Amino acid sequence: RLEEIEPLGPKGRGDGSLFSRAEGVGLQMGSLRNEWLVGSLNVVATNVEVAERIFVDSSHAEHGFYVVRLWLPDDDDWWVDVIDDRLPCDADGKPAFGRGVKPGALWASLVEKAAAKRYGNYTMMATSTEEGDADGQMPGERTLRGLELVTGGKARELHFPSATAAEEELEAPWDELRECLNTNQVVCARCESSDLRAAEATKMGIVTNKTYAVIVAGEMMSAGRLMRMRGFGGDPEWSGKWSDGDKAWTNMLRQQLAYSKDADDGTFWISYADFAKHFSTAFAVRPPDDRWTMFKVKSRWMDQTAGGGPSHISWRENYQWRLEVPREIELTFQLSLPDPLLAPSSVPPMGLVVVRSNPGEDARRRRLRMKGRSEVVFEVEPRLTRRLQVSTRLPATAPGTSYVVVPYLMNPGAESNFTLTILVDDVNDDGVPDIKFEPILPNPPNKEDWFFKRATGTYARAAATPNQKGFGSNAHTSFKLTKAGGGEARVYVCLETIGAKTDMRTVEGLQTSPQFPTIGLVLLPSAGSNVADRLPSNAVEAGPANTDGLWIEATLPANGETHVLVPYLGPGQPSSQLTYAVTIYSEVPLGDSDGLGMLWPSD
Repeated sequence: RLEEIEPLGPKGRGDGSLFSRAEGVGLQMGSLRNEWLVGSLNVVATNVEVAERIFVDSSHAEHGFYVVRLWLPDDDDWWVDVIDDRLPCDADGKPAFGRGVKPGALWASLVEKAAAKRYGNYTMMATSTEEGDADGQMPGERTLRGLELVTGGKARELHFPSATAAEEELEAPWDELRECLNTNQVVCARCESSDLRAAEATKMGIVTNKTYAVIVAGEMMSAGRLMRMRGFGGDPEWSGKWSDGDKAWTNMLRQQLAYSKDADDGTFWISYADFAKHFSTAFAVRPPDDRWTMFKVKSRWMDQTAGGGPSHISWRENYQWRLEVPREIELTFQLSLPDPLLAPSSVPPMGLVVVRSNPGEDARRRRLRMKGRSEVVFEVEPRLTRRLQVSTRLPATAPGTSYVVVPYLMNPGAESNFTLTILVDDVNDDGVPDIKFEPILPNPPNKEDWFFKRATGTYARAAATPNQKGFGSNAHTSFKLTKAGGGEARVYVCLETIGAKTDMRTVEGLQTSPQFPTIGLVLLPSAGSNVADRLPSNAVEAGPANTDGLWIEATLPANGETHVLVPYLGPGQPSSQLTYAVTIYSEVPLGDSDGLGMLWPSD
């Protein structure tokens, strides 16, 4: 119990020092279930230079004070504060929580205390279960956050072979692993208890749901591909080939690889083949002084910009970004919600889609809809998570075109702050971005975007269907197109229902499956004020259909003539609770001589 733990300074424990310089000295878990943090510190301990950067100022150590910094991705900045060296200890005088395997080496305990101060207390850092948390974060996600918290670098999940991967499928992950270590990145791996490899891994001494540091990976003479790894001190160690007491060790290899037979230090050797067979995920952190280009934007899905996923007509309302890629390139996308330790909330499913820009002269305008899967370049399906991080290789964009990046929450109307990050290597190391990434704003202020107007109404005044008595008395919307010199212009008109319940039904509880109301939309080109019950020959109609919205595309005279839009609700549909919105997008200005609004027929 935390209230029974007595805080003591290092003098109460005897030998106390900040760092132990012995390479490979790891950490032990304490009584607090915060493996996501102590595991991250255990990984960082493989690189003392990175660990030392956490301490901004240690010059007052003899007086028991340190200046510590932690990286907060949600704030995109360092949190810096002063802590003292009075640490919670057990009855035996040892730190009650995370601590070094060997006496001394107080740095991890001090960083843990700093994190407790930042999050409010030690208990706030504890997870509810080893498999995951009530806030929706899984262990791998917490590991990524923990690594970023203590390094300030960008953590990412590496490509990892499946449990049934063929031998040739192991090559690319090995090359990526070696590349990370050769560029001074911090690397770790886990075996999740939910993975197919978990049962066999446990038999061989691997502890599931724990983070293991990868210290070394390379071709070791006749031994082949070997890796040196480290778990927590005192935990079981790998018991297969190349374990501490394995007969495969020769005197020459022991000397060359600084072989240690300490069964309690958490460190062991393992072949790469066994590593791929018994671990399920791997992560790497790029130190913040490494050369890369990072684009980061903070935004919020709210009100109209909470458009939902691509299957919803309101998807177009999500924030969009233009991405220009001059050559084939690999990028890492990261989409994250606020840290639940600082801003607890429910976790909505979120996803990300990269689509091709509009063709031709519309290339720099917002995407309004997707007509087919061929327009999707890359997609991350919605997941119940607080953090999506994926890497992909995108082909070069042709001159005058781009990609459009759209992050989203799956359900329209779901609101949350979010951070979108794109990470890409700076090939020339010249500090000049190799890609172009910018928001696609609406007009105004972006004069390159669509001209658009929006009007709303109620289906109670639009209940008659085309060619039936009363259709000419439906509420309708009129607009004009103005183009210098006259001629024609393209318009895209969207009708969407905005009064349906959250379960997508007109009345909650009446249906056992989602059912949208039946709606339709009619465009009457050059109709002026003449709206009759029967449709003229040039009328353009969409629907009727059971859907959340409809589109009409048309090319219309742009000489100031009045065009009319008439929405309607299908027969037998309840209308008292439903409203609609009609949005007109045009390549030319929408005339305002009569304004754009809801016109009510005279009684």
